[in-house]
Order: sequence, then structure tokens, then C-alpha cells
Amino acid sequence: MIKNVLKVLAGIGLLAIVIGVVAWNTHGGQDWLLKHAATAAMNRPSPLNQYDGLKVFLCGTSSPLPAPGRAQACVAVLAGEALYLVDAGAGSAQVAALRRFPFERLEAVFLTHFHSDHIAALPDFNLNSWVAGRPRPLVVIGPEGVSEIVDGLNDAYQLDRTYRVAHHGEELLPPNLGVMEARLMGAGKVWDFGDLTVTSFEVDHDPVRPAVGYRFDYRGRSVVISGDATVTPGLIDAATGADLLLQDSLSLPIIKSLEKAAAGSRLEKVLFDIQGYHAHTSDLPALVVNSGVRQLALYHLVPAPQNALFDKIFSRDLPEGTIITEDGMLFELPAGSDEIAVIDPLLKSRIRRAFGERFHQHPDTRTRTAGAKISRQGESRCLIPRQKSGPGTRKAEAGLRKSTGRSRDPLMSTSFPSENIRSSCIRSRPPTG
Repeated sequence: MIKNVLKVLAGIGLLAIVIGVVAWNTHGGQDWLLKHAATAAMNRPSPLNQYDGLKVFLCGTSSPLPAPGRAQACVAVLAGEALYLVDAGAGSAQVAALRRFPFERLEAVFLTHFHSDHIAALPDFNLNSWVAGRPRPLVVIGPEGVSEIVDGLNDAYQLDRTYRVAHHGEELLPPNLGVMEARLMGAGKVWDFGDLTVTSFEVDHDPVRPAVGYRFDYRGRSVVISGDATVTPGLIDAATGADLLLQDSLSLPIIKSLEKAAAGSRLEKVLFDIQGYHAHTSDLPALVVNSGVRQLALYHLVPAPQNALFDKIFSRDLPEGTIITEDGMLFELPAGSDEIAVIDPLLKSRIRRAFGERFHQHPDTRTRTAGAKISRQGESRCLIPRQKSGPGTRKAEAGLRKSTGRSRDPLMSTSFPSENIRSSCIRSRPPTG
């Protein structure tokens, strides 16, 4: 009986192989496969559909230093149905498009400052959202100088808009909707619509002035995006009590090493100059301690780690549980909850390259293997624990107690949530000692 079953299964398997080979090597078979592949590609759901809470999508995580596989600085924030962008660095619109970004729902772009790696993709986001059916002109909000940037880009792309309207028609592409609208932000609250409030705060990116960061508050959840910023009291105040802080970060040991290796070249001075106007990774434990932010995630990585050695050096002294972001990473903060979940499209490579043995399964899933179970999309969804104290954080906390007499926010010291999540999860190892 068993032999007969095995023979049947073998026959079915052989038939499937033959059908696959024929389909792959004939025009008819290729056309059939193409039809189904195209349907799947065009109907793939967006990770940024309507959501009761905040979603934060990393459409660019690198700095101007070359970083294969990464676009420059760009963060998308979904609040309910509305979609917003903070900065738009080169390549970020392509990252967004590949992840089925709902361009038609893009309401506004908030600019932190006007370095090219923060504005280069503005025309791409404007074009893509116009073609997708955005119902209003794209609003671009920023500090003094935003009108010059927007007016210049509108002028530069005037002929492009003319060609596209002539080709596709005004019904599809109303000409007035292809022109971006600049809006000079004031101090403090810069957007207030429904349950969403966006506030700006000054940051130190000297000699770049003005430079700002933004805080999004929506239905009890909060996200702070630093832009390019050193750690200052203003940044600490803005991040106080926030659920998630996306922070600009520079690894001084790596940059100093690159500076020495570039001795005698023009790049040597560039690498020296940039050390003074980004947050050093060694400064971040004190930032977490003083602000009480629940989860620290690093973006605008200077330089973005490209191998295991750089990962280890970049991670030195960081608070336990700090996330070094990747393009395409998504954070979910549901309303009415203190949960923070992360969806990482590059989990396999991150485990292999960045974390290795430092990750393990949550005790609630200890029956599973020690690695990670990857979903069919190659992604993993994981609840993020509250920020833990690593070596650097404990040093900063001790200094804080000594100087101020106060301890770290209690929100930062709770253990992993005990509940299972709805899909497989990798969690950072709790601190020891």
C-alpha cells in the first residue's frame, strides 16, 4: 500500500516537473506564467493601507556616503487614511513604488532642511502621486527657503509636465495638480488635521540653518523624526515620552578610520567636516535616558553598515534593542495600545549580517528553532520590547543619577510582552547581568 502511494506521489511530482519545464521553455507557457505574474504584481497589497494608528515606513535610510541597496533619507508616516512624507532623498521614490506605496493618498511633504540628499526625489514623488490620482496639489512644508526649493523644482520640470499632459490628456493629468505648493512652516504646530498633530522643533545641524525635526502625534501614539541632528536639549524635549524616535546617527570610529584611509585626498576633509553635525552613536544612550523614548531606531546612517564588522562597530554602546533600520522597514503603532511592531523585508540578511547570535526566539515560541521562521513574503513581524539598557545606556543612566538625582523613565524597563504575536517573530535578547 505504502509503495503504491509513493509511486503515485512520485508520478505526480514528475508530471509537475515536466509541465514546469514545458511552460518555462515555450512561448505559450511563458505567456501563461507572465499573465499570472503580472496579475500578482499589480494586485499586491500596499503595506500602507488605512490603519487605526500610525505606520512608519522607511523609504530611505542612507546618507550621501555611498550605500548599495539603500536610498537616501526618507520617512513616510501613515495616520489613519492620510499619508505624509518627511524628506525625499535620491532613490526613495523607487523604494516606495516597489513596496506599493499609495501615492494617491500623499497629502504633504515635510522637509527638515535643504541638503540635496533630503530633497532630490521630490519631483519623483510629485509625478508619481499626480499620475496615481492625487486630488490636490502636493503641499511641501518646510522652514525658510522652502519656496525657493519648490519654485525652482516647478520651473525645472515645467517642460516635463507639458509633455506628459500632451501625451496622456488633461483628464488623466490636470495640469494644476502637477505643480507643487510651498508652505512656510511656523514655530511649533505645523499641521493639525483631525486626530493628527505635527509639530516642528529646531535641531543643531550647524552650519545648516534653519534645520528642523518633526513630531507626529495621533490618537495617543507618537513618532519623532530627527532629521540631521546632534543631541541637544531641544531634541530631548521633542522626543520626551515618544513611542518611536527615528534618529540620525554617525559612527565616529568608522568615519575616523575612513578619514585616515583617505589621507591626502579631498575626501579626507569632507570626512572630517561631517563629524561635527551628526549625532554620534555614543551620544544616543544619554538621549534615551533623558527622553524616556520607548524605542530608538537609527536612520540616515553615516555610513550605512555594509558588513558584519561595520555592524558590530556601529552598534557599540547603543541601548539594548536599538534598531538599525533598512529600506522598506515598517513600524506599526496601533491606536489605543502601547504595542510597537516591526515588519522587516530584509530579515534574513539582517540576521546573517547584522545580528547573528544576538537574536533568539521569544520564550513563548521556544518550541520553534533558534533562528527565524520567514513568512512567504520574506518578512517577519515582531513586537518590539521597550527600550533596554545596554552598556552604553547604563553608563549614561549612572551619570544622569549622579548629576540630577533622577533615574530613567520606568517605561524603559519593562520586560518583553508575554502575548504571542500573529506571525513568527525575532526578538532581541534581554540584557544580562
